[in-house]
Amino acid sequence: MREEGEGIPRMFEETEAVLLKPPSFEEEAGCFRVTLFNTPVFEGAGPEWQRVVDQLPLKNSQKRILLFRPEGFSNRDYRQVNPDMDRDHAYREIQEMVDGGVLVGPESPGRGAQYRLAPGVLQLRRRLELRIPRLRQFFGERKTLQNAEYRALFGLTRYRAVAELQRLVEDGYLVREGERRGARYRSGPLLEK
Repeated sequence: MREEGEGIPRMFEETEAVLLKPPSFEEEAGCFRVTLFNTPVFEGAGPEWQRVVDQLPLKNSQKRILLFRPEGFSNRDYRQVNPDMDRDHAYREIQEMVDGGVLVGPESPGRGAQYRLAPGVLQLRRRLELRIPRLRQFFGERKTLQNAEYRALFGLTRYRAVAELQRLVEDGYLVREGERRGARYRSGPLLEK
């Protein structure tokens, strides 16, 4: 009985410490329900980047650092986001991401070494965070998009625009209608979320 009344504040402290969404409480028909969430919450990560990270074949601890520190992190940062992990375990998990092509190893090893997103992953993140909001705005005003309009929106060459549009179709952000120069694109399922 000594710790009566300390459980709910402790739930909030513990979930905040591991960057999880706070618990929710409901009372219904004489029952009391507590829901604990296991999905991390990061204010800086956009929904597109969160979707990409969720699809990566990584452990939750690895996903957590990519959402919390996408610009780069050290072993110490990794352990801060995953507080129950020791230095060696953190190093092994970081090395798995380097070996898997998600991260680039540090330029200078040792204490404080910084790990960064691999160029391909970084390019994907930037493309999604820059392109998707503007495309949503565009489709809020118009129904279809042509290659020339896409090039004008983002200042791209014809070939670069074709490649990006194809990737957006493959990823589910756009739907292609028509062929070659007559192709038009409309909003896909992921762009409508």
